[in-house]
Amino acid sequence: MFGNTSNKKKAMEVPTFQATFPHLSNYLNFKEALFILPNSSHYTSSHLLLQLLLLLLLLLLTMSKDCKCERHKIHRRLFWLVVAVILIILFIILIVWLALRPTKPRFILQNTDIIQFNLSSSSTLSSIIQATISSHNPNEHVGIYYDNLNVFISYKSQQITLPSSLSPAYQGHGDVDAWSPFLYGNTVPIAPSLCEAIVQDENAGLLLLFIKIDGRLRWKVGSWISGHYHIYVNCPALLTFVNGKASGYSPSLKFRQVSACTVDV
Repeated sequence: MFGNTSNKKKAMEVPTFQATFPHLSNYLNFKEALFILPNSSHYTSSHLLLQLLLLLLLLLLTMSKDCKCERHKIHRRLFWLVVAVILIILFIILIVWLALRPTKPRFILQNTDIIQFNLSSSSTLSSIIQATISSHNPNEHVGIYYDNLNVFISYKSQQITLPSSLSPAYQGHGDVDAWSPFLYGNTVPIAPSLCEAIVQDENAGLLLLFIKIDGRLRWKVGSWISGHYHIYVNCPALLTFVNGKASGYSPSLKFRQVSACTVDV
């Protein structure tokens, strides 16, 4: 009786996972699990099909993981390749900039001829002044294009003449160019405080004006031409009253000395 019961239980037993797949534990070995079948008298074709399906699933998962790893490696290599190319380009630009680093041009106020400088009692100033300004390009490998240069005169931060346009020019390596524009101010209204300041300067015998240039330039290196850069030039003009009076059409002011200009680019 007990023997029959035991035999029935054995007949009803289903092989465990370890018994059915002895080679799939501890990180399964696919080749052994595929070609070596478990030793069991109850091993059926359904078990074989289940084993093959599981092996196929694990194989697909492993291949998918390998593909993802491979794509990740390719993307990482492409990323570092792009970074290396960008660094090389930046390094080349830095080397070229250090080798051809443009130096801003140098401006000098050579002369200032006062043709008219008339201060009226109605707080207006009329003037005709010719300024001679020279520019030097100190660069050995960089040319300069001067575009849209406007020159005017100011006294104590107030503009007293209309702007005059300078002719555009290209300045080669080490070249020197000069301009001699006429600057006109016809009955320009000025503040009463400036009228008093001009009278005080007249009594002192000295007058300080500023010839200013405002415009744009471009750098040229070989065949490459840069975009526009703003340039601002400020030239002090120290004048001496000859007749002790700033009136009439006679030139009562004389230019005292050549002066260097400040340049901002």
